[in-house]
Amino acid sequence: MSESIAEMFISGRPRTKGSLAPLPVRDGRGKLRITMHDTPESETWKRTMIAAIRCECKIMPRVAGRKIVGFDPEPYPGPVDVTAVFAFDRSMSVNGGPVPSHAGDFPEAEDIGDVDKLLRNLLDALTQSGLIKDDRLVIWTSAVKIWTAPLSLYARAGVSLCVTPTKGWRAESLSEERAAS
Repeated sequence: MSESIAEMFISGRPRTKGSLAPLPVRDGRGKLRITMHDTPESETWKRTMIAAIRCECKIMPRVAGRKIVGFDPEPYPGPVDVTAVFAFDRSMSVNGGPVPSHAGDFPEAEDIGDVDKLLRNLLDALTQSGLIKDDRLVIWTSAVKIWTAPLSLYARAGVSLCVTPTKGWRAESLSEERAAS
Protein backbone atom coordinates (compact mmCIF):
# COMPACT_ATOMS: atom_id res chain seq x y z
CA MET A 1 0.00 0.00 0.00
CA SER A 2 1.34 3.41 -0.97
CA GLU A 3 1.81 6.08 1.63
CA SER A 4 -1.04 8.55 1.25
CA ILE A 5 -0.61 12.16 0.19
CA ALA A 6 -3.81 13.00 2.08
CA GLU A 7 -6.36 11.06 4.09
CA MET A 8 -9.25 12.88 5.75
CA PHE A 9 -12.96 13.32 6.38
CA ILE A 10 -14.60 16.59 5.32
CA SER A 11 -17.87 17.25 7.10
CA GLY A 12 -20.82 18.75 5.23
CA ARG A 13 -23.46 17.93 2.63
CA PRO A 14 -21.66 16.72 -0.52
CA ARG A 15 -22.75 18.58 -3.64
CA THR A 16 -22.26 17.86 -7.30
CA LYS A 17 -20.53 20.05 -9.83
CA GLY A 18 -23.46 20.08 -12.16
CA SER A 19 -24.37 21.62 -15.42
CA LEU A 20 -23.09 25.17 -15.56
CA ALA A 21 -25.55 28.01 -16.15
CA PRO A 22 -24.70 30.95 -18.44
CA LEU A 23 -24.54 34.34 -16.73
CA PRO A 24 -24.33 37.50 -18.88
CA VAL A 25 -21.85 40.07 -17.54
CA ARG A 26 -21.06 43.55 -18.89
CA ASP A 27 -17.50 44.77 -18.67
CA GLY A 28 -16.62 48.42 -17.92
CA ARG A 29 -16.81 49.36 -21.60
CA GLY A 30 -20.36 48.12 -22.14
CA LYS A 31 -19.39 44.85 -23.85
CA LEU A 32 -21.43 41.81 -22.97
CA ARG A 33 -19.73 38.50 -22.28
CA ILE A 34 -21.11 35.24 -20.99
CA THR A 35 -19.54 33.46 -18.02
CA MET A 36 -20.52 30.05 -16.70
CA HIS A 37 -21.45 29.54 -13.05
CA ASP A 38 -22.36 26.53 -10.95
CA THR A 39 -25.03 26.51 -8.24
CA PRO A 40 -24.29 28.43 -5.02
CA GLU A 41 -24.54 25.16 -3.04
CA SER A 42 -21.93 23.52 -5.27
CA GLU A 43 -19.56 26.48 -4.95
CA THR A 44 -20.00 26.58 -1.16
CA TRP A 45 -19.26 22.83 -0.86
CA LYS A 46 -16.16 23.19 -3.04
CA ARG A 47 -14.90 26.10 -0.89
CA THR A 48 -15.53 23.98 2.23
CA MET A 49 -13.47 21.13 0.76
CA ILE A 50 -10.66 23.49 -0.33
CA ALA A 51 -10.43 25.03 3.15
CA ALA A 52 -10.44 21.61 4.86
CA ILE A 53 -7.76 20.19 2.54
CA ARG A 54 -5.52 23.23 3.05
CA CYS A 55 -5.98 23.08 6.82
CA GLU A 56 -5.40 19.32 7.11
CA CYS A 57 -2.40 19.28 4.76
CA LYS A 58 -0.98 22.62 5.95
CA ILE A 59 -1.06 24.15 2.47
CA MET A 60 -0.54 27.90 2.27
CA PRO A 61 -1.38 29.79 -0.93
CA ARG A 62 1.25 32.28 -2.16
CA VAL A 63 -0.49 35.41 -3.35
CA ALA A 64 0.44 38.42 -5.46
CA GLY A 65 -2.21 41.07 -4.96
CA ARG A 66 -5.49 39.18 -5.04
CA LYS A 67 -4.26 36.30 -7.20
CA ILE A 68 -2.92 32.93 -6.04
CA VAL A 69 0.45 32.38 -7.75
CA GLY A 70 1.56 29.19 -6.02
CA PHE A 71 1.43 27.08 -2.89
CA ASP A 72 3.69 26.12 0.03
CA PRO A 73 4.38 23.25 -0.16
CA GLU A 74 4.19 22.80 -3.92
CA PRO A 75 1.28 20.65 -5.20
CA TYR A 76 1.99 16.95 -5.72
CA PRO A 77 3.16 16.79 -9.37
CA GLY A 78 2.68 13.11 -10.25
CA PRO A 79 -0.12 10.66 -11.01
CA VAL A 80 -2.49 9.90 -8.14
CA ASP A 81 -5.31 7.57 -7.14
CA VAL A 82 -8.35 9.00 -5.36
CA THR A 83 -10.76 7.03 -3.18
CA ALA A 84 -13.89 8.78 -1.90
CA VAL A 85 -16.87 7.80 0.24
CA PHE A 86 -19.69 10.34 -0.01
CA ALA A 87 -22.01 10.07 3.02
CA PHE A 88 -25.51 11.59 2.97
CA ASP A 89 -28.13 12.17 5.67
CA ARG A 90 -31.58 10.79 4.87
CA SER A 91 -34.28 13.46 4.65
CA MET A 92 -37.01 12.66 7.14
CA SER A 93 -40.73 13.30 6.78
CA VAL A 94 -42.91 14.91 9.44
CA ASN A 95 -44.21 11.48 10.54
CA GLY A 96 -40.70 10.35 11.47
CA GLY A 97 -39.76 8.05 8.60
CA PRO A 98 -37.54 8.88 5.65
CA VAL A 99 -39.09 10.72 2.71
CA PRO A 100 -39.90 8.20 -0.05
CA SER A 101 -36.94 9.22 -2.25
CA HIS A 102 -34.57 8.56 0.69
CA ALA A 103 -36.12 5.30 1.90
CA GLY A 104 -34.05 2.92 -0.24
CA ASP A 105 -30.89 1.09 0.71
CA PHE A 106 -28.72 3.38 -1.44
CA PRO A 107 -28.59 7.16 -1.97
CA GLU A 108 -30.03 7.26 -5.47
CA ALA A 109 -32.50 10.14 -5.13
CA GLU A 110 -32.33 13.04 -7.60
CA ASP A 111 -31.25 15.50 -4.90
CA ILE A 112 -28.16 13.35 -4.14
CA GLY A 113 -26.71 13.57 -7.64
CA ASP A 114 -24.46 11.49 -9.85
CA VAL A 115 -21.26 10.01 -8.45
CA ASP A 116 -19.24 11.34 -11.42
CA LYS A 117 -20.42 14.90 -10.71
CA LEU A 118 -19.64 14.51 -7.00
CA LEU A 119 -16.14 13.44 -8.06
CA ARG A 120 -15.81 16.42 -10.43
CA ASN A 121 -16.35 18.83 -7.55
CA LEU A 122 -13.92 16.89 -5.33
CA LEU A 123 -11.21 16.71 -8.00
CA ASP A 124 -11.53 20.45 -8.65
CA ALA A 125 -11.13 21.04 -4.90
CA LEU A 126 -8.00 18.84 -4.79
CA THR A 127 -6.45 20.99 -7.53
CA GLN A 128 -7.64 24.39 -6.32
CA SER A 129 -6.54 23.66 -2.75
CA GLY A 130 -2.98 23.11 -3.99
CA LEU A 131 -2.82 19.44 -2.97
CA ILE A 132 -2.31 18.11 -6.51
CA LYS A 133 -0.95 19.96 -9.54
CA ASP A 134 -3.86 19.18 -11.87
CA ASP A 135 -6.85 16.85 -11.80
CA ARG A 136 -5.77 15.40 -15.16
CA LEU A 137 -3.12 13.60 -13.07
CA VAL A 138 -5.81 11.51 -11.38
CA ILE A 139 -5.27 8.08 -12.91
CA TRP A 140 -7.73 5.98 -10.93
CA THR A 141 -10.80 6.76 -8.83
CA SER A 142 -13.05 4.76 -6.58
CA ALA A 143 -16.19 6.40 -5.25
CA VAL A 144 -19.27 5.25 -3.40
CA LYS A 145 -22.39 6.97 -2.06
CA ILE A 146 -23.79 5.82 1.28
CA TRP A 147 -26.36 6.89 3.86
CA THR A 148 -25.06 8.04 7.23
CA ALA A 149 -25.78 5.67 10.10
CA PRO A 150 -25.76 6.34 13.85
CA LEU A 151 -22.83 4.81 15.74
CA SER A 152 -20.94 4.02 12.53
CA LEU A 153 -17.78 5.36 10.97
CA TYR A 154 -20.07 7.50 8.79
CA ALA A 155 -22.35 9.04 11.40
CA ARG A 156 -22.11 12.47 9.71
CA ALA A 157 -22.62 13.68 6.18
CA GLY A 158 -19.46 14.50 4.26
CA VAL A 159 -16.73 12.90 2.20
CA SER A 160 -13.97 10.60 3.34
CA LEU A 161 -11.08 10.75 0.92
CA CYS A 162 -7.68 9.21 0.38
CA VAL A 163 -5.17 10.43 -2.22
CA THR A 164 -2.17 8.20 -2.92
CA PRO A 165 0.60 8.20 -5.54
CA THR A 166 -0.20 5.85 -8.43
CA LYS A 167 2.12 2.88 -8.09
CA GLY A 168 2.15 -0.87 -8.21
CA TRP A 169 -0.26 -2.85 -10.34
CA ARG A 170 -2.03 0.21 -11.80
CA ALA A 171 1.13 1.77 -13.22
CA GLU A 172 2.48 -1.63 -14.30
CA SER A 173 -0.76 -2.71 -15.98
CA LEU A 174 -1.03 0.61 -17.81
CA SER A 175 2.52 0.20 -19.12
CA GLU A 176 1.83 -3.40 -20.17
CA GLU A 177 -1.38 -2.37 -22.00
CA ARG A 178 0.51 0.34 -23.89
CA ALA A 179 3.32 -2.06 -24.86
CA ALA A 180 0.80 -4.67 -26.07
CA SER A 181 -1.03 -2.24 -28.37
